[in-house]
Amino acid sequence: MISRLVAITVILVLSATGPSRAQDDQDNLVRLSYSTGWDALPALVGVDFGFFDAEGLVINGLQDDNTEGVISSVVIGTSDFALLPQRAMLAMAASDFDFAVVSMNGWGTEMELVAKASDSATKSIKDLKGKTILVGSGSEALPVLIRLLNAAQMTLNDVNILRVPSGQLVEAFGQPDNHAIFDTRHYTKSLTDQKIGRVVTSNKGVEQAIGRIGAAPLIVNKDILKNETEKVQRFLNAWVRALTYIREDPDDAAAVLQIFFHRQGLELDAELAKAWIGMTRYDRYTWTAGDIADAEYNGWGLLTAKILRSQPKLSGYIDNSFAEAAAKQLN
Repeated sequence: MISRLVAITVILVLSATGPSRAQDDQDNLVRLSYSTGWDALPALVGVDFGFFDAEGLVINGLQDDNTEGVISSVVIGTSDFALLPQRAMLAMAASDFDFAVVSMNGWGTEMELVAKASDSATKSIKDLKGKTILVGSGSEALPVLIRLLNAAQMTLNDVNILRVPSGQLVEAFGQPDNHAIFDTRHYTKSLTDQKIGRVVTSNKGVEQAIGRIGAAPLIVNKDILKNETEKVQRFLNAWVRALTYIREDPDDAAAVLQIFFHRQGLELDAELAKAWIGMTRYDRYTWTAGDIADAEYNGWGLLTAKILRSQPKLSGYIDNSFAEAAAKQLN
């Protein structure tokens, strides 16, 4: 446990504690920014199990809870790579920022529609017409909910979508005027486990209704992609190994996640950490045409909600070549 604690600390405070020789060697140093600890899981695993070290790379990691700050850092070049929610990538594309997506950071994070356990009348999203549905502020669930409404031949005018900070979702769910919640199972699971809420539409039902994929991006600065291709390839070699390890040994990956959150002041028990790992899939490295179409559909949802001002198009931003080469090396 202690060795893991030290390894995970490296990614957070490397600039203060890492080897000076490695820091001075710009061929080995990689500056990685991320918006949440959850996004950083493959990087944490890559550091902890030596996958980046095997490629001769030193990871200088920086967490910025302000997603806009992470976006800015990778666009202007103060970060080489960035780990962001998909909706942040869509906002970057809608604003014509210069960046590239070189791999996937998990996909299919489970979401579900949950009504109050005492509400036996709600059988589907159509039964929530005129009622309030909670969604986490900045959540990936918002565009998915809008797509579900569209599939049910409903619009935003048919329901009241109330966005609240994610940490307040459970408390807000208890208010009498709030009828349901749609978000990832990281938040809804506690409601169903405690029998406070019941599932109206499961993650499988969401996938069946709208064909959702929900791919998350690994983003790279465009100048790094152009001028330091060897470094990008080395990073992707380690990244693909980390994704593979999470899939093959989720319990070990959950232990890494548990320690990370412990250092952030959040006590995450082992069983919950394992459950969280199982809510996202890590078995693909590259973006398909279907992944792109699904993300652009989410972009339409954000445009409908007036979060974005234009419809993002992603095809010109995807570069699978490095992840494909890394996967071949892995095989």
